[in-house]
Amino acid sequence: MLIRLKKYRVSRKQFLNSGNIKFKKNFKNFGYPFIGNNWLPHFTICSINKKNLDDRLTKSFFKSQLLSKVEISKYSLWLIDNENHIKIKDYYL
Repeated sequence: MLIRLKKYRVSRKQFLNSGNIKFKKNFKNFGYPFIGNNWLPHFTICSINKKNLDDRLTKSFFKSQLLSKVEISKYSLWLIDNENHIKIKDYYL
């Protein structure tokens, strides 16, 4: 199944208009908002917005299976509300 992701892409303009000074500075200097100590290297498996719980992409994600194996020692659950990132809990394996 081919899923078009373009409609989910966050544009440069949205970051520049977000009011976050650090994002704006990073975009100006590097062309990307998440540089330096404001963003740690990580893999995001899924970000779900409540308003998208019933859309086709989200439903497809929940039905999908991983096709490769990755060894991890910890995963975290976060609440993201605009610019605020709140870690809810770390899960150690």
